[in-house]
Amino acid sequence: MPQIRPEIYVVLLTCTVASLRAFAWIYALTSGGPGTATQVPSFYSYISFFTNLDVGYGSAIATVLTLIIIVVSAVFLWTQRRHQAMADLAWPVLCGTAGGACRPT
Repeated sequence: MPQIRPEIYVVLLTCTVASLRAFAWIYALTSGGPGTATQVPSFYSYISFFTNLDVGYGSAIATVLTLIIIVVSAVFLWTQRRHQAMADLAWPVLCGTAGGACRPT
């Protein structure tokens, strides 16, 4: 499991950002319907900005969505670096050497 942790983080980050940015598929296939069943924040921002002509509200939604994506990305990257640093410290202990001579390259 520790060997595939970086790949898991990449997949989680990519899927999270993609789900928050799911606009094109929803607009092309359902236009947010039936009712508001498939509205996501990016589509709601579009509707507020262009259809309702509420420019301030649509811009605020887009800004908050951007900040959420940045925070989620930063948390994933921080967690990945923390686990990588812990793994780097664990190699000498696991190998029984101070220099980490058995670490794979």
